[in-house]
Amino acid sequence: MKWYMQMENCHRLFLHTLIIMYISREANLFFLPQEEIRQRFLGAHYFDITFTRDNILSVEREIFGVYYIDRYAHAISENRIRKLFGLPLIFTERYSEDKINSLIRDMSELQSSQFTEVATPYRIDYFIWDKKENPDWNVDQKVSSIEMLYESDGLVVYKYNEN
Repeated sequence: MKWYMQMENCHRLFLHTLIIMYISREANLFFLPQEEIRQRFLGAHYFDITFTRDNILSVEREIFGVYYIDRYAHAISENRIRKLFGLPLIFTERYSEDKINSLIRDMSELQSSQFTEVATPYRIDYFIWDKKENPDWNVDQKVSSIEMLYESDGLVVYKYNEN
């Protein structure tokens, strides 16, 4: 059984499911290829209305892990020592702007496709939408292959019927 839901709500789901691995921000701590992490990240943010540089940087660990954070911190430390000895400083960018711009382009492409194309690799059975957390998602209007099973306090559970 597989679920599509916001990570903030995974604590509400008391079943161990594979979806947690599919969209978890901790997925990149394990042996997953970077491209797979990227595709899962994009899929997990499919319904986001705004997807900008600032959105990406606010969740940088979900997509980049700590690579850029650690590299930048290391360069700052090294530059302190280099400065003490009068050596030229090393330049390092905090984030890869090319990768960020590529993510934004790919998300734009992805959002122009149908959700069924995005969901197919993950064999989703149920879809959970927190209307309070993401009121602008409009899942019931964007995904035709869902059937509402339950709604309570803004949390809606759908049965996903892959076409």
